[in-house]
Amino acid sequence: MTDPDQRPTIDDVPSPFREALEARGFTELTLVQRAVLGASLAEADLRVSSQTGSGKTVAVGLVLAQLFRREELIPGRNPFALVIAPTRELAAQVGAELSWFFAPVSAEVVVVTGGTSGGLERRALSRGASIVVGTPGRMLDHLKRGSIDPSSVRSVVLDEADRMLDMGFTEDLRAILDAVPEGRRTHMVSATFPREVLRLADAYQSNVVDVEGTRRGDANEDIAHVVHIVPYSDREAAVMNVLLTAPDESTLAFTKTRDGASELAHALIRAGFSATALTGDMEQSERTRALDSFRVGRTRVLVATDVAARGIDLPDVTRVLHADPPGDPESYTHRSGRTGRAGRKGTSIMLVPPASKELARRLLKRAGIYADLLPIPTPEDVRRAQAIRLSEVLAADDDAPLAHAEVGARVAKELLGKVEPEALVARLVSRLLAATAAEPRPLSAHARAVRAYGEGDARAPERDRGARDDRAPRYERPTRPGAPAFSRGDERPRPPYGPSAGGPRSYADAPPRAAHAAHATHATHDSGRAPHAPRGPHAPHRANDAVDFVGFRVTWGARHGADARRLMALSCRRGAVGGADLGAIHVGPEASVVEVNAAVADAFERAARRPDPRDPRVQFSRTEHARDTRPGAAPSSPYLPVDDDEPPRPRRPWAPSARPAAGPPAGLEKPKRRLRD
Repeated sequence: MTDPDQRPTIDDVPSPFREALEARGFTELTLVQRAVLGASLAEADLRVSSQTGSGKTVAVGLVLAQLFRREELIPGRNPFALVIAPTRELAAQVGAELSWFFAPVSAEVVVVTGGTSGGLERRALSRGASIVVGTPGRMLDHLKRGSIDPSSVRSVVLDEADRMLDMGFTEDLRAILDAVPEGRRTHMVSATFPREVLRLADAYQSNVVDVEGTRRGDANEDIAHVVHIVPYSDREAAVMNVLLTAPDESTLAFTKTRDGASELAHALIRAGFSATALTGDMEQSERTRALDSFRVGRTRVLVATDVAARGIDLPDVTRVLHADPPGDPESYTHRSGRTGRAGRKGTSIMLVPPASKELARRLLKRAGIYADLLPIPTPEDVRRAQAIRLSEVLAADDDAPLAHAEVGARVAKELLGKVEPEALVARLVSRLLAATAAEPRPLSAHARAVRAYGEGDARAPERDRGARDDRAPRYERPTRPGAPAFSRGDERPRPPYGPSAGGPRSYADAPPRAAHAAHATHATHDSGRAPHAPRGPHAPHRANDAVDFVGFRVTWGARHGADARRLMALSCRRGAVGGADLGAIHVGPEASVVEVNAAVADAFERAARRPDPRDPRVQFSRTEHARDTRPGAAPSSPYLPVDDDEPPRPRRPWAPSARPAAGPPAGLEKPKRRLRD
């Protein structure tokens, strides 16, 4: 490996490609781009270790550009390079980048991905392609059909190799590499090189050179890592408070499951945030709309799963929020790498349940990352941050002309003649703050105890202390010098975004997740009791609250795979509500009934009745029965889900006299067993 300080500069890029870079605003190369220009790498198979956002796509172009310089290639009908990416979004991004980079030498770039017309791709390939960029499955399909002639391929690049292996493309990649000539160069670009990637690399690479564009931990200079210890019941509140401390930032939030992403996104929307979910089961058109809305700024918070976010191009993310901690260091690296790109600063915030604090510590240590352990933002922290931010905006010396400046000056003069200046400013500030996205959420007693204990101010109160794994964390600076781990915020200067600093870049909050005990499952009837009330100070349906529920019939029953968990997820998605707005769920053989809080029942009905191409046969309709859970309310009859449109047949009356006699009918008595002598 060469010394990064001795690597080439932009002046060492061949003339036509240098002009393309300068036309795009490049004045200098990133570390990974300088690394791949070394003369000693000309005949090598590269293993490029580089984080997302480090400029690795242009680095791939620089690697392929060396083929022109060395062999004076003339673009022809058959490709000289194949670039393989894990997802269609990343393939499209790489194709667009390479298109402008190779435009000066008239090298045609064609992108082939699943979900698009194979016929159109074959016609584009038949017109001639110098570089083909695609996903593994579609690339292999064109090779098998003969649409791609591999005989002229001089170089193959596997972009985000670790992600492709995680997604199960190992056999497709092996088939592609076996189909191209043996003398080609094989380059692998990956944020991490786990054992599976190294095994594949060893099988297909020779004369290997490791290029460390960004070592693990190097990118942390542009990314500030923060850990908040948060009880799971307060997770939504912590998320919203974190968001509210800097509501204008583009935030990419991660959850473990699709249902978790949808539920968190709906909770944020109900609280007034501009949010949307990105899950793996979405149609491509839905994914495209969600990503485009986030890119242009209409959506400020994108809640995604790891699978759904693989390979997507989101260049302007300023904050990554791990609502659910990742399961391994590689996932944390990929998640956090979505921010702090191209020299911009970013923040990676991880919410960790108290029982998982040691797992999180080991995860960060293995990832080579030093994180600050900071207390959860409280409503007071959020309001303080809002006040500081508003003061900075109003006091800014901005020379830009204001719209309706004359009207504003006249109104200000009139108001100052009637109201004291201090009272007038206070009133205006209050109105501005009231117009913000949402109100900060208070924390539970458990969360406050964890917050104080994690901050190093106090031990959790005795009544809140449970088992050792449920207690708040006590993190100390590692004894081994330089060992990355958690640090308490008071052991070194806190970053400017911390809740206790002036103008924290913290976050907003949402109502806590409702207890799932409310969603009891019954085959055909209810027990007649009100569902269990969600716990916590923010629970919308406490036992002593006045809560009405409206039943909705769902044309999906147990015979077709319905259960309470699936019905809850379906209802939240179709009705744009969260789990806290649902009551009991009654699963019948062919149809079911879902209880919805009457306060949101009308909105739920409008949303759920919209046609859904994913579930065209599942329909929601309001039942005639409503349930009142207020204390002293008259008991209601149980729900009886009807499985067809026909009225139920009358049942014969039953009387004690009609009760059959005990024992089997006459003549069917069970014969007595004979005992052996």
